[in-house]
Amino acid sequence: DAIARDNEMGDLVTSLGERHPDILWLLAVASIEHGEPAARWQLAVELAETMPFSTELEALLVTMAYDADEYVRRRVLMVLARFNSQHTEQLALAAWHHPHEHQQWARMAALWSLHRVQSPSLEPLLAEAEAGPLPYLSDFARRMRDGEIEP
Repeated sequence: DAIARDNEMGDLVTSLGERHPDILWLLAVASIEHGEPAARWQLAVELAETMPFSTELEALLVTMAYDADEYVRRRVLMVLARFNSQHTEQLALAAWHHPHEHQQWARMAALWSLHRVQSPSLEPLLAEAEAGPLPYLSDFARRMRDGEIEP
């Protein structure tokens, strides 16, 4: 999968988005069943950059937000938060409570997304993160509370 191999630069997916957004859409749909995780998250991010927000785009992104790969879920959650999707809070809370090896980073994305949509669920999770044993998450929460991290 060429898009997956180009995940560091993202030139291929960006070029497709600029020249052929219709193909980008088709690739994103196909990637859900057959693509590699590195392709799926890039396609989701590029779709959000290329297309205006719509119910169809939101539905596709929500489908991608339930991906088996944690990094795909994390990136798609943040895209949905940028659009102020009504699904952001539910997905962020699911990410917060989902046990996996990348919990700190998933939780950082959840906090950022809740901050972005001004969720009332943010404050207790910030307190939990700050007091918790995960050092990067604790520091992230502190910096978010101090206004160092913009939504």
